[in-house]
Amino acid sequence: MRNKPLLTAFLLLAAQQVLFLLLFPPLTEPDSVGYIDMALGLLSSGGFPGDYRLPGYPALLALFYALFGQTNLPVIIFQHALGLAVWLLFMKVLETDRQKLVFSALYFCDLLYNSYQHAILTDFFFSFLLCLSAWLAWLYRRDEKPVFIFLCGLAIGLGILTKPVLKFFPFFILPVFLADRRPLRSRLASAAVFLAGPLLVVNLWSLRNYLDEGRFTLLPLGSYHYIGRAVNFMEFPENSVTKAYFLKHLADAPLPRNRKATAVHAAVEDMQASGVDFSKLGPEFSSIVKLSIMRHPFLYLKESGIELFYFFFSAHNLYAKNGLKGRLPYSAEQGIRSGDIAGTALKVAVSLHPFYWAVFLLFIYFITTNAGRIARERDFVLIYLFGLIAYIALVSSMANEGLARYRCAVQPFLLFFAALALDRLIPPAAAERKDGQA
Repeated sequence: MRNKPLLTAFLLLAAQQVLFLLLFPPLTEPDSVGYIDMALGLLSSGGFPGDYRLPGYPALLALFYALFGQTNLPVIIFQHALGLAVWLLFMKVLETDRQKLVFSALYFCDLLYNSYQHAILTDFFFSFLLCLSAWLAWLYRRDEKPVFIFLCGLAIGLGILTKPVLKFFPFFILPVFLADRRPLRSRLASAAVFLAGPLLVVNLWSLRNYLDEGRFTLLPLGSYHYIGRAVNFMEFPENSVTKAYFLKHLADAPLPRNRKATAVHAAVEDMQASGVDFSKLGPEFSSIVKLSIMRHPFLYLKESGIELFYFFFSAHNLYAKNGLKGRLPYSAEQGIRSGDIAGTALKVAVSLHPFYWAVFLLFIYFITTNAGRIARERDFVLIYLFGLIAYIALVSSMANEGLARYRCAVQPFLLFFAALALDRLIPPAAAERKDGQA
């Protein structure tokens, strides 16, 4: 890398990764246990129980466990290396050195995104696949070679095998291809080539489930991940198997956000303890979600709006969460409600809430000041990135929760747009004076 400022930025980012590797052991959350158990099961039996988890991340863990033994440090080192690879991808997409340096500064400050590189969770690896797909979309726009748009779709397919939230994205983003200015035949061909990758991946895994379990589906218990959205207005089908178990843990409804998942998990544990076959509950979970939304549409929309707000405005980092155990409230909102002013102030400080609010506002500024130009030019890459952000935000808030963890998937794209906005807002002369003073 001949550009000295960018080389300095890379070295600072690399030093940051090394520092966190030295300061913190691999971080685990409650969901980590499930991924680790599946990886170990894959190594011991060669089989994969695919009822409510997809194979992408457990397969990655299994590969590292096979190579290095049951230790998580090699996985974390690899994820931090991928974090640097994400930065390099955006160095290719951004056009000017100033944009690249602004993005590098924002990326350095993003402890939320960095901390998920240090955790045994799907979120960062999923984000890497999305960033890889965006880079391949940029290559396709630049060179117009079909192989790049096929690989872009294949990266999305691998993303679907990592987190089911992405499974409808290939169809959600199709209008971007069809709105291009090229002849209709070329647009349809590009869309078909893009779809080939995810359709191949999804159908091969669904076929595997059919041959193994008799069900041609991507994730037989996928609805289990979404049932928490209906906790406060839950409706049940006739002859429900699960009703009594859920109602037992919903006596205090409406439940606050931080207790919804706990209630669902407790109800499921009771079902399993009573001998209910959890693997066959997928259709009932799906019916509960559909009935609850249909009978309480306004409550559902209200909660979805609240979750969408939290998707963009909540913040934390796992380093602080693990290093300050017992000193931080679950959220700033909970801290305010409980009167824990000191804990709330510490939570906001170490989680960098103002930083993420500023990034979101810069993202909105970029949209409002460039919407007309993007619509006229039909910039394929920018619209593709907008599509990823919109899709992940909407599906997370409408089908799950608006957690900062789920925003992690598209966090680099928000930083990308924030960098473009700051590049426009900061006068070049002022930027040059700052460089000179530095």
